[in-house]
Amino acid sequence: MKKTRAIKDFVKKWRGRGKEKQEAHPFWEELVECLLDVKHGRDLLDYEKPVPKPAVVTEEGQSPKYIDCYLKQSKCVIEQKSCNISLDKPHAQSDDKKITALQQAQRYYDHLSQPDQGRYTIACNFKEFRIFDNHHKERNPVTLTLEDLPRRWRYLRRVLNDGEMVADEAAQDAASRTASGFVAQLYSLLLKQYSPKERTADILHQLNVFCVRVVFCLYADDAEVFDNSQFHTFLDTFDTRKLQEKFRWLFKALNQEIKNRPESYDVEIKDFPHVNGGLFGGEEIPIPRISDEIRELLLNGSNNLYINNKSKEPFEWSMISPTNFGCIFESTLDPVTREKNGMHYTSPENIHRVIDPLFLNDLDDELKSIIALPQATKQDKMQREEELKKFQRKISKLRFLDPACGSGNFLTETFKWLRRLEMRVVSELPNYGLEDGVITEKDQSYIKNPCCVSINQFYGIEINDFAVQVANTALWISDCQMIAEAEEMFNVSINPLPLLKNQNIHCGNALEIKWEDVISPRSLDYIIGNPPFKGARGGGDSKEEKERKKMQMQAVMSDRDAQGKPIWQSIGNLDYVCAWYARAAQYMQQNSAIRAALVSTNSIVQGEQAVLLWKPLMEHFNAKISFAWRSFVWNNQAKKTAQVHCVIVGFYCSKRRKPGDCHIYQENKEEITCERINNYLYPYPCHFINPGLTTPLCDVPKIGIGNKPIDGGHYLFTKEEMNDFIAKEPGSAEFFHKWYGAVEFTTGVPRYCLWLGECEPHILDKLPNCRKRIEAVREYRKKSDSVQTRQLALKPTRFHVENMPKSDYLVIPQVTTQRRDYIPFGYMTSDVLCGDKVRLMPDATLYHFGILESSVHMAWVRMVCGRMKSDYSYSIEIVYNNFPWPKGISPEQIDAIERTARLILDARKNHPDSTLRQLYDPAMIPTDLTEAHRANDRAVLAAYASIGITPGMKDDEMALILLRESVRLSTKAKNKKIRHKK
Repeated sequence: MKKTRAIKDFVKKWRGRGKEKQEAHPFWEELVECLLDVKHGRDLLDYEKPVPKPAVVTEEGQSPKYIDCYLKQSKCVIEQKSCNISLDKPHAQSDDKKITALQQAQRYYDHLSQPDQGRYTIACNFKEFRIFDNHHKERNPVTLTLEDLPRRWRYLRRVLNDGEMVADEAAQDAASRTASGFVAQLYSLLLKQYSPKERTADILHQLNVFCVRVVFCLYADDAEVFDNSQFHTFLDTFDTRKLQEKFRWLFKALNQEIKNRPESYDVEIKDFPHVNGGLFGGEEIPIPRISDEIRELLLNGSNNLYINNKSKEPFEWSMISPTNFGCIFESTLDPVTREKNGMHYTSPENIHRVIDPLFLNDLDDELKSIIALPQATKQDKMQREEELKKFQRKISKLRFLDPACGSGNFLTETFKWLRRLEMRVVSELPNYGLEDGVITEKDQSYIKNPCCVSINQFYGIEINDFAVQVANTALWISDCQMIAEAEEMFNVSINPLPLLKNQNIHCGNALEIKWEDVISPRSLDYIIGNPPFKGARGGGDSKEEKERKKMQMQAVMSDRDAQGKPIWQSIGNLDYVCAWYARAAQYMQQNSAIRAALVSTNSIVQGEQAVLLWKPLMEHFNAKISFAWRSFVWNNQAKKTAQVHCVIVGFYCSKRRKPGDCHIYQENKEEITCERINNYLYPYPCHFINPGLTTPLCDVPKIGIGNKPIDGGHYLFTKEEMNDFIAKEPGSAEFFHKWYGAVEFTTGVPRYCLWLGECEPHILDKLPNCRKRIEAVREYRKKSDSVQTRQLALKPTRFHVENMPKSDYLVIPQVTTQRRDYIPFGYMTSDVLCGDKVRLMPDATLYHFGILESSVHMAWVRMVCGRMKSDYSYSIEIVYNNFPWPKGISPEQIDAIERTARLILDARKNHPDSTLRQLYDPAMIPTDLTEAHRANDRAVLAAYASIGITPGMKDDEMALILLRESVRLSTKAKNKKIRHKK
């Protein structure tokens, strides 16, 4: 709206004016400042630019010429005439030839050196702009009048910007953030009209719907979807007392055709265009109470907004990105609702990580190849035109489904880019595919949109009814914005109203409704989206919510094989998103041409889930991964950014592998092109290890978790707390032990544990403070929701899990940073207790230590280990029990590994004041420790030579061999067990 007002002011100022010599400079400077949003238009313009090569030759000799005005950034050549000079009338030149002003501008253009030639030349007489596109010389020049500018300024802006759309993503994001603040303020003011008791779910829903509708009206005013700032006039006409009722009639009117509106409507309401589309339809929603403050905010609040407070760049509703539309309304949803439904509004950058490799890159390449077809003959041109139209028909028939669409981010961004792809097609067609002469008419009326890609190609499922409203509105706004871009590109006027009827966003739980009822699999091409980011344990969910999600997953993942056996195992250990993969695979069985790409927590390709999810998908549903983004942080534009470590997996289901390369992407690293991608997102075949292996595959000591007190913290102390306790009760000293978890182990700073499990009653009787601790633990356990924990209250001095080796033992931290080249394992004496955040290996020899501290074992860890965010989470069943130890190893090789293992321990002792965290920091690791590890690596590599592991191999190559060996050993053990049973 601000832009339109500025354009109208410009037109009003220059109407009836225009002397070439005196006023050309201020005219173009003001126009450039207005259209390109710059402060000093003079800086972008070059007046009287000399043409380097003489334009004409006279009897007196060569005569140089000068370009009236030259726009430096777009290299646009402008020939300016006075307002009384016709642009159609030829004028004599110094060479006696008579040419029009545009031909004169074109003559200058042709004699410029190629680096100085832009795309457009313009002839102007203050009243009209005659514009010629040098990229399409076969087309007629376009005429734009000064009076056209208020509704056609986008086209001229594009011309002055050298044909590029002015769509600054950073500016759109800034505008979206500004809009978010406005909507949050509006919602807060609306909420103030109701007491806490009145704020029922129905009232909150009404406020949300009202906000969505009002924002559309503000957008429609700014983007000229409404004529002459109709919504602003509406707000300005009616006072606060009447506004609540008038809003009711306005929303009814916007849902009615003008001819069907009753005469009783106020003229300020009756003249609004018919919006339709469903935005103002359906059940009539009561209008919230309106205060003076709310009216003032709606009427004038936008005028005081800036997308950049420093530069004071004004905010306009027409600038908001529909892809970020959900962010605008994020603040109106309470945090519990957002967290419960896993609602994470997503940046365009992350959306393109899904849609570009899934289909957009291929479509873009296909279009480029069509555009590059020869045009030497008429037959060539006809063939090229037919290929362009065929491609347009193809993309207009594509169908997309987001089965967890939220506020429609994926759908709107996909629509925008598919439409822009189509606009490139249309721009290559003669007269943009329109009838001859339509685009050159000076006083044209609205025409049919030459683009066929429609928001009705996009389908969604969303559990939150308000998000459904937002998604639909975002699609409508996307459609309006893309129509504006088409007007700008093709120099036509297209009426965006009435909105397309869009009923493709379905409200419901995607795991409980049939996707086939939303869209037939035979009609669908792509499944996209980011389902809820919820872990296997449903952190933050209530007991009822966890049970509901468990039942949903069990219902979805109920498939059985040919023998009637369940194909899904340990469903409770799978992330919630896995149910979307299962449902998608089931749906895709009905159409093997469907391609899918989903954003997921990175745990689905790590640890046990890499087997539990992908083995059924690949073996039962014939799923194949076509591309993947390895783990990265999924940032978004919401206020409370969801820092979730994610992967993107693109896949399809077919018994035969489709031709074409697979692609693996990783931040700040080169793209990997390969023939296949496995369940860990590596470029290798799949080998599924046993995710629930309870004993090691090889003859090595078992490991277990450390002690798990479940004590409410009453038995654990810092050193200072322990000393204070002992000072008050000296008899307790003998019951304190050093206590190490993963953090304490790597930092070398222990806590202390009061272990009373074997304390005799007659001794406890003399320790009243210890008895208080015991009683506190007993009460803590009695209040637990867990039956097992309440039963443990009967033994308050004992731990839930007790693991206290009687001799020295090896400690393995459960969680450790992936920055380290080696996980720092180490020995503990039997008087030290360890918590459940470490794994313990009793009877560990130097040989065991050497193997686990090797590059071979670390290669295994990097491939199969689960993660906590990006850190390694070392599991017993997956990482340790499935690890294949060297086979047929000689005593000499064992001695060699033991010697190098001792070197590692000795090197650590050389630095007694340094912790393991410091010693194993890649930036600080001492040289002697590095050399000791390298010697150990060489000894361990030699022990694995028999299965094909050799020095110089990459980690993933070693891991692949270890995977094959692990599966071989597991199969061998399973067959042996079967034979033993028989």
